[in-house]
Amino acid sequence: CFSEDLTYYLALGQRTGGAPNTISRSTNGMTFTGLGQPVFTGGSGRGNDCHYDNGTFVLVGSGASSPHYFATSLDGVTYTPRGTTPFTTAAHSVVYSRYFVKWLACGEGSANFAQSVNNGVTWTSFGGTVFTTRCNDIYGYVRLSQVNTKRSIHEQERVRRETAEKYAQ
Repeated sequence: CFSEDLTYYLALGQRTGGAPNTISRSTNGMTFTGLGQPVFTGGSGRGNDCHYDNGTFVLVGSGASSPHYFATSLDGVTYTPRGTTPFTTAAHSVVYSRYFVKWLACGEGSANFAQSVNNGVTWTSFGGTVFTTRCNDIYGYVRLSQVNTKRSIHEQERVRRETAEKYAQ
């Protein structure tokens, strides 16, 4: 994921064997520096997805020895584990909805969908278990909705307005 505010990228991966990192950072999108495994720890710990919006990085994943499926960071360097609720196996995808003004995530276990209205600090389930096994991608789900089409139109208008203002100066 990328932060325009902080001008760097985060990449997530899986820790296997002696590999020490589940999170890495880059300022140019080409050279990444490992940040260790501040969350998603254990022999099979992995980061599955991250998204930056509303001044916060929200990361989702899984971990064998320290089951934190959610984590947040304001600076992309220091991470705060946020627990597992409502998922019981893993969190797979996360996105911020400016239209709904909340974070949305999907995963597997006792629920398929979760939401956070306090910038990823706490999560609650919604929508039950729609999928038998798991939900893989919340972005694809949201992108197909009419709500996100409206958001895209608003985003396009904002970009046009900012561009016009920039060249008017």
